[in-house]
Amino acid sequence: MIGVLDPAFFLLGSPEQLLHNMNFINKCCRLHGVKLLSSGSYVGIDWKHFLRGAIGSANQDLKQSACELRQYLNNGYKPPRSDVARCWRRGFTQLFDLTGFGQGNWESGMAQTVLNALSAGEQVILLLSKVPGRNVQVHPVGHGKMEEITRWILYVQARTIGTREIACMYHARNLQEKWTIRYDWRLPAPGRGVDYPFCVPVHWWKGNVNALRTIRSKPAFVDRFGNGWVVPSESRHGHHWDVHIMGVAQQQNIGLNELNVVAHGAPQDQGHEGALHHLTKSKHPHFSGGRWQC
Repeated sequence: MIGVLDPAFFLLGSPEQLLHNMNFINKCCRLHGVKLLSSGSYVGIDWKHFLRGAIGSANQDLKQSACELRQYLNNGYKPPRSDVARCWRRGFTQLFDLTGFGQGNWESGMAQTVLNALSAGEQVILLLSKVPGRNVQVHPVGHGKMEEITRWILYVQARTIGTREIACMYHARNLQEKWTIRYDWRLPAPGRGVDYPFCVPVHWWKGNVNALRTIRSKPAFVDRFGNGWVVPSESRHGHHWDVHIMGVAQQQNIGLNELNVVAHGAPQDQGHEGALHHLTKSKHPHFSGGRWQC
């Protein structure tokens, strides 16, 4: 698996966001076997220049993370240059024309870079930075927020490679549960011991499938049953989800029309992923103990 990096990692955002982004990239390489495209294989992008400032930073965490990233880039995959000069593409303008953010237009260079990477015949992914107004829409919910991803797949089509899809990765969990490239990575996936999983819609990747809509006056991720998964308005930590159960059959099975479910990645003291997080006193008498499966 070949990973192509987003120039916005270094062009947009604060030093704290840059550190977060570099740690994400390094984790994908160190723990999940992603091999980055080498620094010299990008068209019109000088990664050595981008990294120089971070490596010279007085922030030791930033410096250490940048040094690790430089090593992955220096030892990265070096593809032959593609002989395809033009291709049909979708999504590149949205992601890489950064003129609206006071930066340059990297669309053509990134398209050629992706074509070069695809010439290897391996799976190619994009490791991307989330930037409001570019590829994510933020919906405030009390003290929390819901992030709606607006670009999760890029498309290219050329004579020598046919039509190819390139998944947009924003978190290391995207490599394990592909549907999380569009949905929040903290949603619990089906699996052993998961009582209340988020059951992703069958055609989740299609643009005509609404990943997020308003349910009971709140923005919610919608599963295949029509249930709404909402970040609790009083929570700053995202340890659980408020699940609004919309189907009559499920409501009768559970005995309630709302549950609090432990999020993926929550601390151990919060409970097991996909388990019941808590019940208020008023809900206890009505809860039947029912569960659901995908």
